[in-house]
Amino acid sequence: MPAQRDNASLADPAIRMPDYGIDAPGFVRGFALTAVGLATVGLVAIAMATRRRPFTLAAIPILALALAPASLGLSMRAYAFVGKHRLRDHLLRQRTWRGDEAVLDVGSGRGLMAIGAAQRAPFGRTIALDIWSVKDLTGNTPDGLRANTLIEGVETTVQIVHGDARTLPCADDSIDVVTSVFCIHNIEPESEHARACAEIARVLKPGGMAMIADFPGVDPYVGPLRAAGLHVDGPFRAESIALSIAGYLVATKPPG
Repeated sequence: MPAQRDNASLADPAIRMPDYGIDAPGFVRGFALTAVGLATVGLVAIAMATRRRPFTLAAIPILALALAPASLGLSMRAYAFVGKHRLRDHLLRQRTWRGDEAVLDVGSGRGLMAIGAAQRAPFGRTIALDIWSVKDLTGNTPDGLRANTLIEGVETTVQIVHGDARTLPCADDSIDVVTSVFCIHNIEPESEHARACAEIARVLKPGGMAMIADFPGVDPYVGPLRAAGLHVDGPFRAESIALSIAGYLVATKPPG
């Protein structure tokens, strides 16, 4: 059972609230700066408009262009603060949990999926695996994940492991549930995505389930997962759930 948190931790609001970060912070900043820059140019053009220099018409398409990066940036922030929690819950509902599962979260980041799975498998074990790239998530460190496990009360059942999705440190047929959200698309080169899918299939137990979501979708993973012997449901679009561009699939390994 998860360890009890001490009273001091429970009394401190800063400790009590987990922080799962903002994905791709460089892109979020870039979209914001681009939108502000275009909007500024458009507003300046309107301000300079006179009868002889009718800049107003030129400003309209500039302001319209500013809407695209602004919308993308807002979408990514909506995903960070609301959408990723909705997507996590939707994915984890795809399984009827026993409570004693062995779980592997590939690309765990600050632990949103791993912690959600650990809460559903309090008598099992959850491996949270990542390379912790800071460009992929704000505050993306093992310590950030560890802090969230303490806040959420699952520190005794979550094992934090530094590892690569292409060479998972798990035995064949050893994991009941694999989760991976917004991870595989970050692997370079792109040709290695199939290798990560094959590794997920390898470690799953017969009857095990993989839940994979990614940006901008999961279509390229269907073929490799099926080639590795998994039954795949999907791909499905997830924009209405994640509030951002995303897709997901659920793959199961046939019983032995």
